[in-house]
Amino acid sequence: MAAPPVPTAAPVPPGSPSEPPPAGPARARTRPRQAGEGGRDRRAPGAPLPIARAGAVPVFLCGVAHAPRYWTGLPQDVLQATLLLSGLCVMLALALPARTAGGRLVTATAALVTTAALAAGQVLGGRFGLPDPARLRTAVVAPPWLAGAAAEVAALAALAVLLATLRDMNLRRTKGS
Repeated sequence: MAAPPVPTAAPVPPGSPSEPPPAGPARARTRPRQAGEGGRDRRAPGAPLPIARAGAVPVFLCGVAHAPRYWTGLPQDVLQATLLLSGLCVMLALALPARTAGGRLVTATAALVTTAALAAGQVLGGRFGLPDPARLRTAVVAPPWLAGAAAEVAALAALAVLLATLRDMNLRRTKGS
């Protein structure tokens, strides 16, 4: 018969400093969380990602409202303008909820400029010698009052995303220094 093994050292109680840390996911659960680590602690109190997601909806709707209703019978420049601006609004709406603050900042600025130009075009109409605004208004999907309101709301939403992103970047910079 074999003799039972003789312990060479005293058993280490669980949780003592000399116990080796567990491997894998158990290690992550047992280690105390440091400040600025994990989940929501990394974000500033007014995290702009949900604001950017909510702001992308009016920008998208602005692009849809300014899409051309028909393709024939329009002058080439009017058709190009409606396609360009509506496509730009839709693309900016898809890029607005970017995860990086720099990307969100650039996209929100471009969305603000684009939607503000659309809103100004609806409000000012033909006062400054713009080419045939009545034709452009009839060429879009939505009625002029709805397209103008969509552009104004989208400009305000893009401004809110821009300000929230700038605030978040400022808080991160001051928190880091």
